[in-house]
Amino acid sequence: MPALPFALDIIPLLPHLTRPELSAEERSERSEPRPAEPADVARDIPPVRLPDSDRCQQMATPRQPDTLTTMPQRLPGPLMQKYRLIDTHSLGSGAVARVCRMQDIGTGRELAMKVVEKHPLQIRNMVPQMEREVKVQRRLLHPNILRLHETFEDDTHWYMVLELANRLMNLLSRHPYRRLREHQAGWLFGQVVDGVAYLHQNGCVHRDLKPDNILIVGHCPKICDFGWCAELHDGPRRTFCGTFDYMAPEVIFGEGHGAAADVWSLGITLYEFLTGVTPFVSQSGRNTTTSEAFQLRVHKVDYGFPPWFPSQACHLVHAMLQRYPGQRDGAAKVLQHHWLEAHFQKPKQAGKPPCLEPLPDLPSPVPSQTYPVRCQRQWLHMQAPTSAAASMYPALGLVSIPKGPAV
Repeated sequence: MPALPFALDIIPLLPHLTRPELSAEERSERSEPRPAEPADVARDIPPVRLPDSDRCQQMATPRQPDTLTTMPQRLPGPLMQKYRLIDTHSLGSGAVARVCRMQDIGTGRELAMKVVEKHPLQIRNMVPQMEREVKVQRRLLHPNILRLHETFEDDTHWYMVLELANRLMNLLSRHPYRRLREHQAGWLFGQVVDGVAYLHQNGCVHRDLKPDNILIVGHCPKICDFGWCAELHDGPRRTFCGTFDYMAPEVIFGEGHGAAADVWSLGITLYEFLTGVTPFVSQSGRNTTTSEAFQLRVHKVDYGFPPWFPSQACHLVHAMLQRYPGQRDGAAKVLQHHWLEAHFQKPKQAGKPPCLEPLPDLPSPVPSQTYPVRCQRQWLHMQAPTSAAASMYPALGLVSIPKGPAV
């Protein structure tokens, strides 16, 4: 009879099988108590039971799986004299920090507090990076850069009291396909460029510009997260840093980079504002941004525009996404582009910011069977392209970028 995959416990349930009888020695061995196993066996170590007070404290400050920082059991005295902690969870967390909601006791104004634990940064040699972030952001005063009010420090943590703002990504997610209208994108992008130009004028480079690192207060975007910032007077930098989708070629290929790397990131950001995606993806259609195919496309500056992409914005993106830093327009020159003059400078001078919420009553740029194309200030329609490039994003219908400036 073949071996049966049954446990011994079910053998008595089978009438045609019987248990083998045990010898006297085997019966005595089974009746004797087994010696105790070593104390270091994991299953014999009882779980640690915390006192009620410690258990409550542990539940109040859990370590988040997406951050290296654990909230301290007690905040510094000077900080608690000026601010009241509202909650530690609603504003989220980053790779090395947690953001809490605070309230100024004197004015009642709500603020954000970025808490960074020292030990994870010390073992990764990232303390100078944190000190540089505080040094740079403390001296930046611009309406489009998140304001750092003051900092505190104790033996285990740094505390940065910041302006309270909302995530720009929350606004983008409310728009169909995460795309902004042309006038909305121009208004937001112009202010971001204004902040970057101010940053460069003060001898700093951000090096991690992307929509995730832009907050918004009302109609005003705020550049935040200066963890990868550097000072330009130190010469070209060679640190591999930032987010792959937004990295300039000179950063990816270790050629030395400066302020022009931010301009490349601005070009990617504007493209994403208007299309909902970043321009460089692998030919397989998967978002494998670290693949050789992706890096080759970045090296060749090989990307496409949807046919409904605004022509003047196409020219501006093309001016920023140049392979070599010296070929790109600086942030100050980008700010003077005629597309930003129409969609940012004029509304700013008139004091009439656009509505940034989705506008369903207007013709939608989201394509279905046809793709709207801006031509002589009229909406025309064309059939969806069937090329291999279009198959990468069926909702976009990408077309190849022209060799020269697209005007």
